[in-house]
Amino acid sequence: MNKKKENPKWIYDRKKDNSSRYTLGVGGNNFLICFGINPSTAEPNKLDNTVKSFERISKRHNFDGWLMLNVYPQRATNPNDMHEEFDKNLHTKNLFYIEKHFKNSKTKQVLAAWGTLINKRGYLKESLMDIHNLSKKYNCKWYCIGNVSKAGHPHHPLYLSNEETMKPFDLEKYIKSII
Repeated sequence: MNKKKENPKWIYDRKKDNSSRYTLGVGGNNFLICFGINPSTAEPNKLDNTVKSFERISKRHNFDGWLMLNVYPQRATNPNDMHEEFDKNLHTKNLFYIEKHFKNSKTKQVLAAWGTLINKRGYLKESLMDIHNLSKKYNCKWYCIGNVSKAGHPHHPLYLSNEETMKPFDLEKYIKSII
């Protein structure tokens, strides 16, 4: 008996001019939320290697869906091309989508996966603090893949073995260590 592969139910929110992406994922009853620093080129049916890695992580840990969010939503294939100055309106819109998905998530499991890029711009740490406050409001549980780096950063999924497992990540302690 041949099984047809179901078409995924894409979750995709972006700015009309495609300069920013707020959400990218596949819906499910038990989905994992992942945070990177900023989105690159990935979109439905055209995932980049980072999002493909995250998709594999979510499947390996028995989630039936996944959602990629970012600390800052500006698209930039090179993080050096991110805004030099903080765009408050862009951040506010990002928080709107983040809260929407925190509120609607049944499992409230969140993967920290930004690596050392949190240091790329000063506003990223402040943005992460706002995200942390929202996650506390919705009782989210934070995880990382594998051990944190020597400096305490959660690893980016591209640079880890597929065998690494999710471990609890103390986001509050982490934020205090980087501020």
